[in-house]
Amino acid sequence: MVNIEFFFQPIPIGWDGFDGSIDAIARWVMAAFFQAKFYLLFSLLFGYGLSIQLTRSAAAGSRLTPRYLRRMLGLLVLGAAHAILLFVGDILFLYAMVGTIAYAFRHASTERLIRIGVVTYAVATVFWLVLGLVVFLADPSPVTASAETIRIYTAGGFGDVVGEHLAEWLELFPAILVAQGPSAFALFVIGVALARGDWLSHADRHRALARRLLIIAAPIGIAGGAAAASLSQEGAPGDRLDTLGFAIQFAFAPALTASYVAGLMLILGSRPPRFMAWLEAVGRMSLTVYLSQSIIATTLAYSYGAGWFGDVGPAEGLGLAVLVWFGLSLLSLLWLCFARFGPFEWLLRSFTYARLQPLRASRAVRDTPASSE
Repeated sequence: MVNIEFFFQPIPIGWDGFDGSIDAIARWVMAAFFQAKFYLLFSLLFGYGLSIQLTRSAAAGSRLTPRYLRRMLGLLVLGAAHAILLFVGDILFLYAMVGTIAYAFRHASTERLIRIGVVTYAVATVFWLVLGLVVFLADPSPVTASAETIRIYTAGGFGDVVGEHLAEWLELFPAILVAQGPSAFALFVIGVALARGDWLSHADRHRALARRLLIIAAPIGIAGGAAAASLSQEGAPGDRLDTLGFAIQFAFAPALTASYVAGLMLILGSRPPRFMAWLEAVGRMSLTVYLSQSIIATTLAYSYGAGWFGDVGPAEGLGLAVLVWFGLSLLSLLWLCFARFGPFEWLLRSFTYARLQPLRASRAVRDTPASSE
């Protein structure tokens, strides 16, 4: 939902200029409810997964560190390949960096992990709010897209696109690191702490807490997201309103993310069988789904494929995002009838364990979710 904008439009400007009523609503919904919220949830679950690995490794009496560092290296390579070949807004490279740094805090107490996460996010929030205010007062000119970049994406060959991606990624990644690095780290370490309890593993025990969290966090998150989306949409990319809107978005995003977590707790607590089977399948293949959506979208967007770059607006883009996600979700459900892991999960897992992992699922394995490790 967030990335689709930048598959079909230049990254500096995105869907700016699509101001028809339906397109304006689609842009606002994406900014208010999706932008800057879900990578926080992914970071939280990434840290949650590390805690599970630590528990299982200790129970088995095995050393996690060499295996974990290989996993981060594999993720780093996948992220770089994804950024250069497909999408310069890749998040895997950043996750690998964050995961490596956060690993040093794996034995910290639960209280210390939460304190580190909260303080890190609070400092980053102050930084962005101050920067947003400074930019608001300075009133800079909006950013624009390079005519050469648009020409490459609409008429260049695969090699031209890859070369442009490399140049853009080298220029863009420092900004991604500053904008998302501290917040991803903060939620990662909080996720490690969260996994030490049973909030998600036995969500049915915490339904009352989830309802209270939803009642408190959702209105705050929605109000902040709505204000940020309205400011950004009123302004132009990179101008005073857009930058201030991002700062407000950053400040209020954890509240809406927390409400999404509370909603997941309520869903997990009720555990409707068919719905959960669908979610478990796409969750077990989340890496494959993430990379596959980039493969599909770039093939549709760039000149070496369908050539839709520049022609897909917000309403069409969000509809396409939903369609691609449901298609990949169905594919995940079918794939896991015969395999233990998704293709990219298998590749990363084989690299992590330094040996090829069995891919085909036996009858017994089909009924047992693959280890999140």
